[in-house]
Amino acid sequence: MIKKNGFTIIEMIAAIFIINIGIAAVFSLVVQSSSYVDLTNSRLIAVYLAQDGIEVARNIRDGNVLKMAKTGVGVWTDNFSLGADYYNFDYRSQSIPDNVNCSGKNYLQVIDGFYVCSFNVNAKFQRKIRLNQVSSDKIEITVDVFWTDKGKTNSINVSEILFNWY
Repeated sequence: MIKKNGFTIIEMIAAIFIINIGIAAVFSLVVQSSSYVDLTNSRLIAVYLAQDGIEVARNIRDGNVLKMAKTGVGVWTDNFSLGADYYNFDYRSQSIPDNVNCSGKNYLQVIDGFYVCSFNVNAKFQRKIRLNQVSSDKIEITVDVFWTDKGKTNSINVSEILFNWY
């Protein structure tokens, strides 16, 4: 009697099934990783834009204090509108809200490598700042950055206290 060594059809089907499951799992992992890369990139930009909002307010405060030290005139909170939400400001702003560079522009769009105010409702990011006077020497700054990714609205929130150092 001759014994043939080889695979039966059932063994072949089982092997193909196991290989297909492995390939599907790897493909699913690659697709999911790709979507996480996009979300992580957007979150990184949003954190940058939130910190940029804090820095804009800090620069305005510092300019006010330097002007007070030089001329003896002014208040450290000049150029701040306190107690409301403002969308129209960017890195060029000398006041919040910025009605010179950003009048009515509520979105942030990359132009020449910088995020600037824009009317473009298709721009990915929107940033809001609120300035609340806590005391005569303190302002609380809250910056929120919003964006929509794959139909889901995401946001980053950053707060900081500014002090009158004059």
